[in-house]
Amino acid sequence: MGRILDLVFDIIIFIVVEQVLARAIGKLFGGGGGVRFSRPGFGPRPQEKKEPLRGEAVRDPVCGMFLSKGLAHQFEWQGQYFCSQECLEKYRNARKA
Repeated sequence: MGRILDLVFDIIIFIVVEQVLARAIGKLFGGGGGVRFSRPGFGPRPQEKKEPLRGEAVRDPVCGMFLSKGLAHQFEWQGQYFCSQECLEKYRNARKA
């Protein structure tokens, strides 16, 4: 049983060392030439290119968070814009009281 645990421990150490070396080599050589030093599915994922958000910035009257008016359209009430349903409900409840 001890030999099996030693083997499992050695495999885990090998994987960790391999990942550390792959990251170090990737950073040293620019990281993306075509040679891949780590197994597929491990390591950082490629970043998706996202369009920048455009639109007028508005401020949530409850929490003070700034957000794009385009994103806040679903949480609009009486000319106010909210970052979430929770802030909208807090605002409605405060206005009723």
